[in-house]
Amino acid sequence: MTDPLARPPGTLHEHPLPTKEV
Repeated sequence: MTDPLARPPGTLHEHPLPTKEV
């Protein structure tokens, strides 16, 4: 419950965020 966009490896395609795709 910290970063729901930086946790699930399936949301990387939903929003291009420089978290794990960079």
